[in-house]
Amino acid sequence: MKKKNTNYTLIIADDIRAELNDKFSLMGITHNPITLDKASDQDHALHTLAAYGEFEGLADSEKAEIKITSPTGDVLTEGIVPIPKDQKTKLLVIAGKFVNVKFKKSGIHNLSMSIDGFEFKKSFEIVLN
Repeated sequence: MKKKNTNYTLIIADDIRAELNDKFSLMGITHNPITLDKASDQDHALHTLAAYGEFEGLADSEKAEIKITSPTGDVLTEGIVPIPKDQKTKLLVIAGKFVNVKFKKSGIHNLSMSIDGFEFKKSFEIVLN
């Protein structure tokens, strides 16, 4: 069984794009609370979130999943991420984007990436107006 490698990076942004030569562009990186406005006739606000993760020593992993959860632990969205088999380094890079995530509550939310059963998390705050 693999040991969980504690050397990793998780970044949350508004958008991510794959570029040439195995590069990514991230836009809208913030460490501040994300403030969203609900429409008067809606119980939620919609927002797009992108995620970028780097994990040392996990390039030979089989399965990866990205998940966003609410302050109460409800899953807001999730997705399976394909892991390229032709990685040139021992660094596993995972990137994904969720469009129109429905946020119904203010508070601390979590982005998690699960890789072969190991979970890596980053918290972020949503403020609904």
